[in-house]
Parts: sequence; structure tokens; C-alpha cells
Amino acid sequence: MHKDRASASDRPSAPILPWRLIGGAFLHFVLPFYLLAMLAAIVRERPADAEALLHLALRVSPALLGGYVATAIAATGLAALIDPLLRRRRAGREARDPRAAAIRSERDLQQAVIAARALPNPCMEAALGQIAAARWNHDDPRHQALARDLAEAVESSTRALATAAPDRRPALTEMIAATIAHIASAQAELAAADARADETQARIVAGYVEARYGPSHLHS
Repeated sequence: MHKDRASASDRPSAPILPWRLIGGAFLHFVLPFYLLAMLAAIVRERPADAEALLHLALRVSPALLGGYVATAIAATGLAALIDPLLRRRRAGREARDPRAAAIRSERDLQQAVIAARALPNPCMEAALGQIAAARWNHDDPRHQALARDLAEAVESSTRALATAAPDRRPALTEMIAATIAHIASAQAELAAADARADETQARIVAGYVEARYGPSHLHS
């Protein structure tokens, strides 16, 4: 009786890959790492003038950046290698715990809303309030997909804002605001469809009971 709950919009799980997270983290911290390393080199060698400082930068920069890139490649590659093992372990846990996917969906939703509220765009507050107050059914794969999409959108936008040039940040904040509004609208439509399906189910059961046992005389 719940056939209308299954739709073509159901999507398989598409979690953010660990190597992408690690690669993004290394990309995000490359400038702070370089500046701190250069500061340490300056403090250690104490160049006498600007020319000496330039020579120091030219001498140590290849080693600093080369080592950083090599470390980033090694860490990202290792994450890519162990990802299949982590996925198998997670699949095993989910097979033992049928609620694992729902629990992860609830966590994705909560963390995404918290992270989105920290972004510099107050225009998102209405959509985030709607999302936070909405009726979510985390046992439903469609709701899980929405929560997952929200989490990935917020995570990728936060990373993009952290590395964007100042003149690009307004456009990025507008983009994430529109994305969150779209997800809020999709969730509202999904919740409304679920409510209609629940009402239809209740009417079918009520009709069956009346047909089997006759009309109620409670209000006669």
C-alpha cells in the first residue's frame, strides 16, 4: 500500500570520498603552511636585507613546496587505497544495524544545518529554519538522499569560500543560499507527498474496516 513511496528519485549513497576531503584539506592549508615555514626559516637564518631574504625564499621554497606536495599526494593516495576497506567495514556495520543509514542521515542533517548557519549569508536563515523544523523520515532513502545532498553542498561551499578570492565570495554565498533553498523546497514537497500517502493509507484501512464490520454507530 506504500508503493507510491518508492520513486525513481531514490538515489544510491554517494558519500564524499576520503581522498577528496584530504586533498581539499591540503589545498586549503598550503598557504598557511608556506608562510609559517618561511617565517621559521627567516627566524633561523636572519637575512640581513631584502636581497638576502629573496635569496632565502628562492632557496627554501622548492624544498618546502615539493615536500608539501609529496606529502599531500602520499596522504591522498593512501586514503584512496584504504577507502574500499572502510566502505566494506561500513557496509558490514549497516548489515548488522538496519538503523545505521537513518542515524547517519540524522547526523548529516544536524551537522549541515549547524555548518550552514556559520556561513556569511543571513538570507539562508529562513530556508535553514524550514529545513530544521521540517518533518524528516530518516528511514526513507529519499530523505536520506536530501540530507546527504545538503551535507555535501554545505561542506563543498565552506571549502570553496575558504579558498576563494574576496571578490568571488559574494557569488559563492548566493549560490549556496540558492542550493539550500532548493533543498528546503524539495524536502517540503517530499513531506507533503508523504502526508498525502499516509492519509490515503488511513482512508484505505478505514474503508476496509467499514466494509468488513459495517458502519460505526458511535455518532448515531
